[in-house]
Amino acid sequence: MTHRSLSVAWSRLRGLFGSSPGKSASVAVPPRHLRPVAVPDSLDDLKGPGSGVVELPITLFWSRPDRKFNLDDRYQAIDMYLAVLDRGSVDELASYLNGKLLVELWPDLHLTRAKRLPWEARFAELRPATVAA
Repeated sequence: MTHRSLSVAWSRLRGLFGSSPGKSASVAVPPRHLRPVAVPDSLDDLKGPGSGVVELPITLFWSRPDRKFNLDDRYQAIDMYLAVLDRGSVDELASYLNGKLLVELWPDLHLTRAKRLPWEARFAELRPATVAA
């Protein structure tokens, strides 16, 4: 990086968080998410596998060389679903996610509110059960 590009990058970061070196200032809240949340029209559109081993493309999962997930292992299924829900387009959601498995895993998917709410707004079966008073 050149000195100029570093300076521009620093200025953008400083603008995002409302602070400059040596000064204490209240921190501005950064944007909640940069990508729009992809949500299909129906859970029936999610026709991905419900079991077995799935290998994600590098565009969806790049954290380790082995991009394979065994959906029969709940923890691996959760990891894969989090990756696809975070980065996938509607077409990728339909290819890699399974509607029935998504409903089963949903309570254990630790998504941000910004990513969780659009799904729960569209699909009643994903909403948490209300506690009886």
